Amino acid sequence: MTGDLDPFSYKLVKHPEVDLALLQGPVGQLAKLGQVLWSMNVIPWIKDEVGHFRTAGNMAMRLSAAQGGGFIMTGTEVDKANLSAHSVVVVHAIDYKKGEMIIAGSLRPSREVIIADRLFSAFPDMHVMIHVHDGTILLNADVPTTQKVSWAATLRDGNEVVDLMKQHAVRLVNLRDHGQVIAGKDVQDCLQTLIRTHTTSLQHLQVCQV
Repeated sequence: MTGDLDPFSYKLVKHPEVDLALLQGPVGQLAKLGQVLWSMNVIPWIKDEVGHFRTAGNMAMRLSAAQGGGFIMTGTEVDKANLSAHSVVVVHAIDYKKGEMIIAGSLRPSREVIIADRLFSAFPDMHVMIHVHDGTILLNADVPTTQKVSWAATLRDGNEVVDLMKQHAVRLVNLRDHGQVIAGKDVQDCLQTLIRTHTTSLQHLQVCQV
């Protein structure tokens, strides 16, 4: 059932390669964002299930029609603090009935690719998505949180994130016992949401400890 299909089980269908010159702007923005997130320690180094170290989290940005449409997303196991055009994948479309992702690039998109696709489809004014690991925000019970733990977001998980954002009129959701997904109009909008939620979560924890 595609609703529960792991994103790594989707077949990758290669689309003709895009002109890397068209991606310079978006990639440059994500590269700067990655450096900021790294400095905030919300995309830390982690060891995966096979013992390889990689930076946690991921980022995605919608592409304009002139840039080919779809969105770019960081590839699996790339260093998000040192991105280049070869660190990202262009996701043109996801066929949920066939279990296929139409992409351009040599990498497989990150595990939250389906969440990014669902968010960009549901919110036309949202152009950037980031997935981070902020332990302070995870402890804030006031932040809308998914029902189950997921380390590889399925279509069901992606739809739940969209539903939570719509229901609570927010742009940040906790992935239970995992991290956060943030949607924004641009890079700065996402960062402001992250910083504001981190600050209020920290204040909330300090009050609870008094």
